Amino acid sequence: MQVQLLLIRGSAAIVWAAAFEAVSGSLKTAVGLLVLYPVIDLIASAVDARRQHDYGGRPLEINAYVSWVAAVALCTVASTDAGDLIRVFGVWPPHWCHPVLR
Repeated sequence: MQVQLLLIRGSAAIVWAAAFEAVSGSLKTAVGLLVLYPVIDLIASAVDARRQHDYGGRPLEINAYVSWVAAVALCTVASTDAGDLIRVFGVWPPHWCHPVLR
């Protein structure tokens, strides 16, 4: 099950990157995708934490919370400055506490 979830998360990241490249000419769509990525990670981390609750799902719960904070921060700066948006996205550590990737 763990490998399957990692393949799904990896595939979602690849699809996201391809979509981001495809819409890079449209600022509004690119901003939407920048905000969407932590939301995808939040959902994946929450599902993974629920499945691994008895096996140390706490780091994944923390990862989901960090992704939620990142999504809110990205939404907050999305209308202000593209540089701030990139800085917030760059600071967000999407998998810093995933047990497999530690």
